[in-house]
Amino acid sequence: MKKLWPGAIAAVMLIAACKKDKNNTPNKDASKYITSKMVEVNPTGFAPLTATITLGTTEPTRVHIKVTGKHGPDSDVTKEFEEVSTTHSIPVLGLYGGYDNQVEVTLFDASGVNLGSTNMSVPTDTLHADLPDIKIDVAPTSVQQKMTLVSYYGYAGDSQFPFNPFIFDDYGDIRWYIDHTNSDMIKQLSIQDGLE
Repeated sequence: MKKLWPGAIAAVMLIAACKKDKNNTPNKDASKYITSKMVEVNPTGFAPLTATITLGTTEPTRVHIKVTGKHGPDSDVTKEFEEVSTTHSIPVLGLYGGYDNQVEVTLFDASGVNLGSTNMSVPTDTLHADLPDIKIDVAPTSVQQKMTLVSYYGYAGDSQFPFNPFIFDDYGDIRWYIDHTNSDMIKQLSIQDGLE
């Protein structure tokens, strides 16, 4: 009888480990549910630190994305989309300039079961040279905002880069900006009243 106990305990543990639960393991690969995928960086032509991920899935799914931050989980940018569909056009914000950004896409079925995740690489061009270097001289706190919108009125040298709004994070990394240089009309605008 003593010899049966270790085997019985191991069998119960194995069965319990195989039990399906609503949250499933986040390390599951979602690739088998994806029929098509495409990444377009700067889809509008005016926001270089944005992208659109277009996905097709084998069954109706809901999507959660995470732009992996350079400074650990506190610098991640996450967004959950409530729409359940087999086609998704997912806006991605909060990318880093001049960096091979990693975006984790997690799929959930219509009842909320986690189907797994897949990582996508989203490389971006370097930041425009006229944007400032941000120096943060205080440690981030839980009270602070994660992102700060700035109406930037600076020029570097003889540049024709117009007044330029941008957003930086708690670590001083610019995570979004408008680049007007591709539009003859917009690059002549002066946003003197700001955006705040």
